[in-house]
Amino acid sequence: MKPKSDKPLISIILPIAHNEKLNLINSCLKSIAQQKSNNFELIIVHSKNRYIKQALSRINFTQTKTFENNLGKSAARNFGVKQSFGAYLFNMDVDMELPTGIHGISIEKGFGQQLGSYYSISKTG
Repeated sequence: MKPKSDKPLISIILPIAHNEKLNLINSCLKSIAQQKSNNFELIIVHSKNRYIKQALSRINFTQTKTFENNLGKSAARNFGVKQSFGAYLFNMDVDMELPTGIHGISIEKGFGQQLGSYYSISKTG
């Protein structure tokens, strides 16, 4: 399923707190990188986390935006949504890992439907 424009189909919003550990960030980013589809953008909003550059250097994402902002998790998520271009939003936390193919499963099963214990996608606009 390809979008009708150059915009990504899914915007993944990932707030990262100042004190998040490198191993959690690496695991989360690795699970995103292993997705079968690459039709997504990753938007990271972090509070001066010292591991961001190191973690991102290990993973190759074609569409990644990082913003340094001292916001709480909810405000960081809202800020990330405002920066997104995807047709659909996927909110993550740094302690989450996605099973391979979750984006395709989410789209096939219907937007906004909960998958497992916390996977869901919501339509933007």
